[in-house]
Amino acid sequence: MDISLLAIGVPLVAAPQGASQTMTTQQQYIDWLANLHALQAVGLAAFGGMCLFMGWKIFKYVVVINAAAIGAYGGYQLGHMLEGANSMMPTFGAIAGALLLGAAAWPLMKTGVALMGAAAGFVLGYGGWHFLARAMARPGLAEFPWIGAVIGAVALGLLSFPAFRFVVMTFTSFQGAMFAVAGAVSLLLKHEDFREPVIRHLEGSNYMLPLLILLPTVLGFTFQYTSSGKKKKPAG
Repeated sequence: MDISLLAIGVPLVAAPQGASQTMTTQQQYIDWLANLHALQAVGLAAFGGMCLFMGWKIFKYVVVINAAAIGAYGGYQLGHMLEGANSMMPTFGAIAGALLLGAAAWPLMKTGVALMGAAAGFVLGYGGWHFLARAMARPGLAEFPWIGAVIGAVALGLLSFPAFRFVVMTFTSFQGAMFAVAGAVSLLLKHEDFREPVIRHLEGSNYMLPLLILLPTVLGFTFQYTSSGKKKKPAG
């Protein structure tokens, strides 16, 4: 079972080259994109585009899919630990986990949105802390990215109750941007004419990948917000 799709959030949390961290490096992420199957890349780009521009309309399905993916990953890992003589245990665990969490997500939609918002806030806070530390030339601050991660997770998680629509649009725009950019870059890396310049630009700056995620996130959020405004009730 290919669970590498869970690595798409790396651009904002990837450690710069030479950093003494266990987090996946930017170079490893680029290599992963280059080795991604073309069908997976197209699927990522298509699903990402839907989340990016239609997130508010399809967020319930996005939450269920996310929950199923998390359940599949957890079930796979648990099945791998209990594998023993049954080599199919990881597969059975993944299927059971996906069905269990996917089914539970629908009736617990508000809780699911809060958790998805917290996850998005976690990644944004972690990456934002690193970004600010590098921009301010304060390497000491970069050693405590978990502070930003916790702040982001708590902030967006709690905001999901008084500002439900805002959190939905934030996490769907962010997730959509990650998926769409990962798929698009992967497809570009498979084309000989684009591979070298794309790699050169991505490796030339630690800010390129985060900006490629953040800019579409802002555009997607703006589009969702303006296109989903409440229609006025007809008079009478």
